[in-house]
Amino acid sequence: MQGPRLYFTPRSALLSFLLCSALTALQFFSPIPGPYLIMGTLIVYPYLLLIILTVAGVLPALASLMVFVAACYAGVGAGAAILALSLLLPPLAALWLSMRKRVEAHLAMAAVGLSYVAALLLLYLLLKWRMGDQLFSLLAQQVVSALDRMSNRDTFLNAFYQYGFLSLPAELADNPLVEAAKGGWTFSPAVLEEFYRQAHTRVDLWLRSLLPILISSYSVSYGVLGVYLSLRLGGRHARAMVVRQELSQSIEEVCPQLGLPPFALWHLPAQPGKILLGLGALSFLLRLSGSITLSLAGQMMYNVCSGFLMIQGLSVLEYMQRRRGLRRGFGRILMALLFVLLPTAMLILGVFDQLSDPRKLRTPRQPDGSAHKEEEK
Repeated sequence: MQGPRLYFTPRSALLSFLLCSALTALQFFSPIPGPYLIMGTLIVYPYLLLIILTVAGVLPALASLMVFVAACYAGVGAGAAILALSLLLPPLAALWLSMRKRVEAHLAMAAVGLSYVAALLLLYLLLKWRMGDQLFSLLAQQVVSALDRMSNRDTFLNAFYQYGFLSLPAELADNPLVEAAKGGWTFSPAVLEEFYRQAHTRVDLWLRSLLPILISSYSVSYGVLGVYLSLRLGGRHARAMVVRQELSQSIEEVCPQLGLPPFALWHLPAQPGKILLGLGALSFLLRLSGSITLSLAGQMMYNVCSGFLMIQGLSVLEYMQRRRGLRRGFGRILMALLFVLLPTAMLILGVFDQLSDPRKLRTPRQPDGSAHKEEEK
């Protein structure tokens, strides 16, 4: 069985690699490369590399990954490079293997999401084994140490101070600056100590909350939306290459769609949907239990439930746009904005769809297969 080729065409391979390298360079040469590269590892590149795999091939995806890992190593350190490689490579391999084996789309989504969760958990367990119970505190201290070594440290700290992310007591705020040894001004040692203390506390709390969110919420959106975006864009690009006669294979041979339905028809089946809604209701009880462990478990259950239902709400919005004939480009922008800015609205829309089934997607098919005739147009 064939999966994504090593590369589809020299042009697509080179173009995708150059675009990814340009984005990496923008992050690396920014005034504060560390936060940009870490956010790229957690948010941008998981999706980007899957798309490169389906529109350009295996080699461009791996080459883009290596360039980004090298930038993390040079800009932040070995730890960031290991983090990037550990989190980005397994889902990439999972999608490649799913396309090669021609598994069903929902299994490919599960493979990508679960491989991301497995990579996170393995990385967490290795770090905890290496650093012990003070894992998050030690990681926060490394972040503060990296901040102290930054050439534009004072500019960075001043920006956070001006925007209210850092604060100073009155006795320090009156005279926070001292003359620097090489000319100019810098923050006094007492002010730096206060800033570092606050930064350590904030980073420690952020890291403790980040891991459960990535495992329970981001893995869902990554698995479902990541596979949808990559397969749809890959299929569209394959169709264009076949039309231009740049490739002799069929679209399914170039980028198998794995039986993926139109996004406007994506939904949770009735029984899994009931289980998910039940878990969502149970999560509220656990979060009110007063136990830290049960509250965390409840929050993660809620994240999983809301992740699936927000995507379903997004699917309903796509369905409504198709029915009303809204222009596709404007509709995509609107969906992205609503998903980012009004996630609760998407969640409510998903719950409504799951309970009332306005699209009639869970209605059994007629013998002639005409149950969803209107919706499948």
